[in-house]
Amino acid sequence: MKDSYWSPLKFSSSRRRVLAATAGGGLGAALLAACGSGGSTNKSSSAGTNDRSGLVSNLADTTSRAKQGGVVKDFFTGDAVHFDAAASNANGVINWVSSFAYPMMTKLTPPKYPKLPDGTVEGEVGETYEISGDKLTLTFKLRQGMKWDPRTPTNGRVLDADDVFFTWNKFLQLNQAGGNFAYSRAPSAPIDSISAPDNKTIVFKLKRPDPSLLQLFADWSGFYVMPRESDKEFDPRTVVRGHGPWLLDEYVPSVRFVYRRAPDYYNKGKPYPELLEKPIISEYASRLAQFKTGAIYTDTANPVDQIQTKRDAPATIMQQVPYWSASIWNGLSFGYEADSPFKDVRVRQAASMLVDAEGYVDVLDNRDMFVAQGISVPFARNSIVAPGWTDYWLDPKDEKKFGPNAKYLSHNVAEAKKLLAAAGYANGFDYDMFFSTSLYGATYVKSAEVFSGMMLDGGMRVAMRGLPYEQFKDMYYEAYFGPSVASGKTHGFNGIVHLANPAASTLASHLFTFVHKDGARFHGMSPDGKNPHLGDPKLNADIEKINTEFDREKQISMTHDLIRYFTGQAYYIPRPGQIQGFTLTWPALADFGTYLRPPSDNQWSGRDIYWWIDETQAPLKKA
Repeated sequence: MKDSYWSPLKFSSSRRRVLAATAGGGLGAALLAACGSGGSTNKSSSAGTNDRSGLVSNLADTTSRAKQGGVVKDFFTGDAVHFDAAASNANGVINWVSSFAYPMMTKLTPPKYPKLPDGTVEGEVGETYEISGDKLTLTFKLRQGMKWDPRTPTNGRVLDADDVFFTWNKFLQLNQAGGNFAYSRAPSAPIDSISAPDNKTIVFKLKRPDPSLLQLFADWSGFYVMPRESDKEFDPRTVVRGHGPWLLDEYVPSVRFVYRRAPDYYNKGKPYPELLEKPIISEYASRLAQFKTGAIYTDTANPVDQIQTKRDAPATIMQQVPYWSASIWNGLSFGYEADSPFKDVRVRQAASMLVDAEGYVDVLDNRDMFVAQGISVPFARNSIVAPGWTDYWLDPKDEKKFGPNAKYLSHNVAEAKKLLAAAGYANGFDYDMFFSTSLYGATYVKSAEVFSGMMLDGGMRVAMRGLPYEQFKDMYYEAYFGPSVASGKTHGFNGIVHLANPAASTLASHLFTFVHKDGARFHGMSPDGKNPHLGDPKLNADIEKINTEFDREKQISMTHDLIRYFTGQAYYIPRPGQIQGFTLTWPALADFGTYLRPPSDNQWSGRDIYWWIDETQAPLKKA
């Protein structure tokens, strides 16, 4: 099935030193972690073009020479939360375990460059699928011969419908992402029931049609199938028995993970490498030093260090990412408790106008340094919809098309101060900014510091409140997530929370996940300052319509209206801008850029199974 929301875009640099000084407060020692898939799609720019520096390389497609064997030298930045893929969609579960070892019903197809991701889905556990004429029944025929881990207690048993059925019920009971799928968890979700007419078939009955459903089943943070033995015969929080491209071969807590190529993986011959070694290296400086020596092959250098690292290790390969991202990445959300000033829309609007998008990317993405070296670096402004969603996105610079609310995405300190004064805060105010000190890492923490420095321009004086990930997640990340509120686990807050959010697999899923009250990563919104866990009724209704609309042009038009309204309400400040940045890897990791990542895909069963180890290249072959 193909969901064709993709089409080309075109784009036509500081406050860097000031902002960099603001962001230098010493919090950058926190752990860095991947926050999920951040890739997406847009018009490609051929790697290495518009480059006068000689640092950027063109893509080298070596798939015709790919062979099995070798070791991928990668890293983790922290330890896993636990290993239970069905129970949790936390980054510390999915990025460490689920995406390597457990399969999904479908997967997003990684295109080979220069083709770009277009939403194409292929079968994984559900090898084939059929949607009924009324679009209210989705039937999967299961892939035959998929064998679970050969070790006890699964003993190479063949995956069947009972495994899917067992996992689905556990997923709905325990996993936060269940609200994106099941009507029993959220009345706006599409799936009403599951059945297994035989051991080779799974049938989902729907409450409503959903044009994003197949992509939803392929979403990195969604539904992974587990063996039913994980119910009582092994502890899935500490033991992995999956069917993915990799088997967990060794785990030393706080030290390392070693994955071995799964011998019975359904995609025969993939992945190519025999081992995937991922030591836990929490300190960025240590990772960077190891990368320079060739002990790490994969992309680890932050943008501010990429040019110098390339010069220190000239045999490495720097490539420009040839598309825009669909992720809104790090951003700010507001608390509505007690006397929170953020109940007032004017204060939220002012906060949005205090953000200098181009200054932000100069600090976080090192844009001006790349430009100074003669490297072309395109820039685009995010709203609640990032430019990776192509014509679903509205360019805030095009005020005629965007409308008057585009001003809230422009940097205007004077107007922000007027709004604050009108709201009764002419002298500014003090507030807390909550963030995680673990798992997300140095770049994430630096982002929080840059945001807080920008807020200070308007008299918004911050107290930085760092917390360990689990405490941060429970108290602030999920502060207005419906089930957390209902359980009494959280009682909201009255400052700002700095978030790290992954992409979603479709635009409709993105809006539902982040903006709808039932979304798995909903962070609270209120037009009147009351009941922020219930969201904005207008946005809830608009998203429900978008999620049932199969006509692409109508869906685009509705999305544009939503962007305009959302921007005026300023419920969320996304990562303000993005560039088409760069990756830096060792050439022994062949075909690193040949296949591209769709938004919110499982990279380890998608793009990365095409990596192979070329022993004729550095650092394996010395100059």
